[in-house]
Amino acid sequence: MPPMGALRPLACARAAGAVGDTDTAPVRAARPGRGVRPAALLMPVVVGALVAPMVLTSRSYAVDWSNHLWLVWQQSLNIRELGHPSYFVQSSFGAFYPWFAFNGGTLYAVAGAVAVLFGEHPLAAYLAIYVMCFLAAYGGWLWLCHQLGLSSWRAHVPAVLFLTSSFYVTNVYGRGDFPEVAGTSAIPLVVAGGHYLLRAPRWRPLPLAAFIAAVVFLTGSHTITTLWGVTFIAAAVLVVVVALRGQSGPGLRRALSVVAVGALGVGVNAWYLVPAVLYQSRILINNEYPGITQTFYTKTSQLFGILRDNPNPAWIAGDVQAQLPTLAIAWALVVTIAVWPRTPPLIRRMMLGLTALLAVFVWLVLAPNLLSHLGPWKHVEFPFRLVTYASLVACALVMIVLLVLDDIPRAPRRAAHTVLLLLTLFSAALAIHQMWHAPSFLPKGRDQVFASATTPPPTWYYGPDYADRSEPVRTPTLHSLLGGTPPRRRAGIQLPASPHRSRYSYPIVVTRPGTVATNVAAGPYMVKVVGAKPVGRSPAGTMVVRVTGRPGERRVVSFTTAASSALRVGVALTLASISGILVLLVVVTMYSRRTLAGKPRSRLRP
Repeated sequence: MPPMGALRPLACARAAGAVGDTDTAPVRAARPGRGVRPAALLMPVVVGALVAPMVLTSRSYAVDWSNHLWLVWQQSLNIRELGHPSYFVQSSFGAFYPWFAFNGGTLYAVAGAVAVLFGEHPLAAYLAIYVMCFLAAYGGWLWLCHQLGLSSWRAHVPAVLFLTSSFYVTNVYGRGDFPEVAGTSAIPLVVAGGHYLLRAPRWRPLPLAAFIAAVVFLTGSHTITTLWGVTFIAAAVLVVVVALRGQSGPGLRRALSVVAVGALGVGVNAWYLVPAVLYQSRILINNEYPGITQTFYTKTSQLFGILRDNPNPAWIAGDVQAQLPTLAIAWALVVTIAVWPRTPPLIRRMMLGLTALLAVFVWLVLAPNLLSHLGPWKHVEFPFRLVTYASLVACALVMIVLLVLDDIPRAPRRAAHTVLLLLTLFSAALAIHQMWHAPSFLPKGRDQVFASATTPPPTWYYGPDYADRSEPVRTPTLHSLLGGTPPRRRAGIQLPASPHRSRYSYPIVVTRPGTVATNVAAGPYMVKVVGAKPVGRSPAGTMVVRVTGRPGERRVVSFTTAASSALRVGVALTLASISGILVLLVVVTMYSRRTLAGKPRSRLRP
């Protein structure tokens, strides 16, 4: 990514040729003064206000808020029993259901591990991860603004506008989409960390770790967000590259180093990304494209609304408010036009590029039929998800305009700042009202989430999306088997939906050879069967196995995680990536300590 830190000196320059080598251009730190100390309180105040309804009430909010909390509990039980994360949810709706192999494996693993560390408190872990997401989003924006030279309260404005935007609050409370919140919250930190690594003379361990962590959560939380988030970052980089043409950059070696570090972050998720990529063609959801739905939320009158009062149909178990940050966009465009004559060419190109990118996302939202022709990107399903990326561009445009304002006379600059401050406070007030008035869909509150470790909460509505669909359908020939434990008679093999283990052993008495249905949701590429042979799937989508032997012979059929090449390679890549990250952090830390000690050394070139 090119040196965006060059924007600050260029914005202040009276002439386009007043700036020298951008690779060594200084990045101005926050200026000490009367406004610094109160501004420093903005982050804890905004993050505290955003998490307050979760902490101060026992409400359950949207149905997915409860469902994801239950899934965090499931992974924490897996970690407690196995000592490591599992690919599967073991519950009454199916054994070996491979949810974590295709959806947010690393996010749930981290949340589950935190729950175990907290002493089996999944709710505390759930809230802690939400707070981490808010801090990542806010801190990413603040860090980027400080690198570009913004100071005092102005450096906080893009962060506040983004975290209080209607759709960000909707994802947290109105939809309860925990994985999407985690993925989108990582984007500002990925951009800020990448910018730092490209421009810093020497890397430091904490910024390096922040960038890697952001990449891990961007690519390890939500598949749709991973695809669109990486696409968004690539588009933003293209805008910057075009705007900064002719300026000296960080060099190809440094850029490749940052890409390599990012690859290590992606590699942490390989344990579930590898099977997700290789097996995605074998699961139900890949073969049933749902199309683009719920377009009524993104009609023009609602998309550009201000008061966040869009109606929700009765069948929507949530409160979706998908408005753009219309006032912030209007402020940025009006001020851009006003300062255009005083704006250097580089900043003009940046403004035009961001405006064009914003227009593209707004166009896609307003013309959702186009999404159906975008290959893998069509799986966004709901066009209002793209409001997140339009909001990111809008906040970036506000940030760039703030850089230019220092070069205009004091009176109009103060007027522009006053208007921006007022609309930021207005956005915060709307967000507070929105989050405190979000409806809850569990009448008994969060206690219903933890009513059963094997039965999902009443809000659970997911079908067998990740069940196997690659095996041929077989009609079982055996429908009643005598067995040891659990109950003596069952319609087929029903694995006990109990203690969240990777292996089950189920003794059965074979009355005659034949095929029998199980309640195993995964295919033989995910689950290994001993004592029987997988031969297909039942009409309900569960595994069918063939049992052989003499009448009356006692057999033991066991099921365990398959040691397939995809699973082995994925785990190996994850362990290798974690090892590489630890080695890199140790090396960077050693160099940093030598620098602080004032010892002479050669310059570290990552």
